[in-house]
Amino acid sequence: MFKNLKSFRIYPILFLLSLLAIFLISGCSSNQPKKIESKTIEGVKLQTVNQGDLPNYLEATGTVKAKIISVITSKVMGTITSVNVKDGDGVLEGQVLLTIYDQDASERVRQAEKNLDAARLNMSLSDATYMRYKALYDEKALSQQEMDQITTEKELAKANYERAIAAVGEAKVMRSFYTVTSPISGIVSSKKVDVGTTAMPGMPLLNVENTSSFELDANVDSKYSQDLKVGSNVGVKVESLPEIQGKISEIVPSVDPMSRSFVVKIELGSGNLRSGMYGKAYFNIGTKKAISIPESALVRKGGLVGVYVVDDKGLVSYRMVKLGEKYGKNVEILSGLSNGEKIIVEGTENAFDGAIVKGS
Repeated sequence: MFKNLKSFRIYPILFLLSLLAIFLISGCSSNQPKKIESKTIEGVKLQTVNQGDLPNYLEATGTVKAKIISVITSKVMGTITSVNVKDGDGVLEGQVLLTIYDQDASERVRQAEKNLDAARLNMSLSDATYMRYKALYDEKALSQQEMDQITTEKELAKANYERAIAAVGEAKVMRSFYTVTSPISGIVSSKKVDVGTTAMPGMPLLNVENTSSFELDANVDSKYSQDLKVGSNVGVKVESLPEIQGKISEIVPSVDPMSRSFVVKIELGSGNLRSGMYGKAYFNIGTKKAISIPESALVRKGGLVGVYVVDDKGLVSYRMVKLGEKYGKNVEILSGLSNGEKIIVEGTENAFDGAIVKGS
């Protein structure tokens, strides 16, 4: 009886041990490392990196300005009575911009016109007297001396009349200085006075710019003076505007002793330009050996720029690069790539570090 009871107690213990063994075996088997298969990618295009000749550009900064800027100054002294324009207004040649108090000038014109009327009457009287005396002279009723005197008086009257005409013209010219008109068509770029301002001879009043043509005055290092020629094409980038194709119109020969630079004037034509804009000029001064790749190969990750490089076994790795100038759809690589390396130029969205390019 006790023997059977002992056997009965052993069976549950064996059962528990069996369960524990199964659990341990299954746990150990679950911790075994799984074999990871390498992932291949398709739909990418490779290109071998090669160094070649690229245009060598010299960059110079400058300021845009209108080719024709008229600085309008006062020719007379007086109080400004009206200002008809403001900054940014478009004006036409001959349009009245402002007026200056002209009472004295107008009075001079009136007096000159009175003198002219008197000179005209005197000349008419002299002409009539001359004709009467000429008739008497022809009839031998007048001496030669008397005739010479009448002729002289006639010529003096004519000379006085001509001087009176000139005086009226001069007075009107002087009066015209009190009405300031625009010498060119364009826009008012700078209004320097207001109503009530006292104008003085030589005092700047307004600036008017002809907006039909602009230029960039670029400052270039003096060591490049022999590399630039008038008439050469120049790429110009002005603030947020698209690139402009300009042309060198003038090279100023003098060199600034402080900056050791000289000014190159680049003709830009018209467009959405304004004087004072900041611009960069790119002068082609020859060629250089450099690596360039399609922009489509660039992969940006946050603030990083790089490319996917593929080795001889087809393994893909991401590598950062330093960019240089743009050349159409290509971009110069200053560092990060070497001759003969292969990169992904199309399908970069399918690539990742550690991938294998299928069929490479």
